[in-house]
Amino acid sequence: MGVPAKPKYTPDSYTVALICPKGIEFAAVEGMLEHTHPPIPMERAENAYTLGQISNHNVVVVMLPESGTSAAATTVTQALNDFKSIRFGLLVGVGGAIPVEEVHDIRLGDVVVSMPAGTFGGVVQFDRGKIYTDGRFERTGALSKPPNLLLSSAGKLHARHIREGNSLMKNVSTLLSKFPKMRKGPLGDPGSAKDLLFEATYPHPEKMNTCKSCLPEKLVNREPRSEAGPEIHYGTIGSSNLVIKDGITRNKLYDELGIICVEIEAAGLIDEFPCLVIRGISNYADSHKNKEWQPYAAATAAAYMKELLETIPSSEVYKARRAVDSLKNPPDDFQRELRDKISRLEKLNKIFEQNNKSQAKDIESLKEKLKGVQREFRESKSGGGGQSGGSGGRPESVGGFD
Repeated sequence: MGVPAKPKYTPDSYTVALICPKGIEFAAVEGMLEHTHPPIPMERAENAYTLGQISNHNVVVVMLPESGTSAAATTVTQALNDFKSIRFGLLVGVGGAIPVEEVHDIRLGDVVVSMPAGTFGGVVQFDRGKIYTDGRFERTGALSKPPNLLLSSAGKLHARHIREGNSLMKNVSTLLSKFPKMRKGPLGDPGSAKDLLFEATYPHPEKMNTCKSCLPEKLVNREPRSEAGPEIHYGTIGSSNLVIKDGITRNKLYDELGIICVEIEAAGLIDEFPCLVIRGISNYADSHKNKEWQPYAAATAAAYMKELLETIPSSEVYKARRAVDSLKNPPDDFQRELRDKISRLEKLNKIFEQNNKSQAKDIESLKEKLKGVQREFRESKSGGGGQSGGSGGRPESVGGFD
């Protein structure tokens, strides 16, 4: 029998994690892969992964099981334990824009990238438990900035875009050509006619799923862009488990913290995990938000992700520190071994309980037999058929069965 061939890829072959909060975002990122690799069996199948390659990078694509900061932290921690050579991650998904026309004229379908600004490292977590009646937010503290390799690469890409324009439309077009069903489905551009920004003080009519009944005079008048296609914005992203769906509250976030985009996952992983956040804009974080723009926004975020990875030399990635070494509570082999021992103990406990049930049945059966012997003895004694004479001829009574 021949020696089995050594697998071409092992967990240590992968250096970049691509984290996707939703299925549509996962599909868009998967579609950007230039090559797909066979799955690698995991000792504990806690996450679902797609493995592949973009440019010269071997990447792990992982989808969060649910929204929120806790799910993000748990999923990424496990991913770093499964693929210990990962150096950094890109959180790729959709988010809500905070449009400030004079500074950031953000439109639906645009992309926002987390970037340090002022005293903030690119992502600010605002405390969901302390939203005051006047709309003020109290944040829980500054989160770590992305690693220098990501910051410098994003800066280099930004400079190229200033000179030559971005490749978002090109990458989305390639994705749709590669997967025709996506073109026929929801990933196409809904069009500027459906990009509606209402005044912050104008709420969406109750029980209405679309904006067909919204007053057109409440729309914010914005000049058409000189060039078609999504644009890229760099700045502070706000993260919390709280979903913002109010124009006034939204604007307060910009006024007080300089936030230009909101989402609900990044705060769960940024503080320990070296990561850059990339968000395609699907709504304006007000009561008029709906899901129509989510697929296209997911595609534009994935398109930027691909362009960024093409900018980063793989040789520089290998020089970076492993992400798992940055964790305050690394998921090491000891913790995994401990979980395995607990699992084995639980199985043994179930076996013990089953055996106890069997033993209990045997005891009950024995008790019934002893009761029967006791009854027969009493009956024989009362009928005169018992042995006569002192205690030596009388059997001891069986205690506890009278």
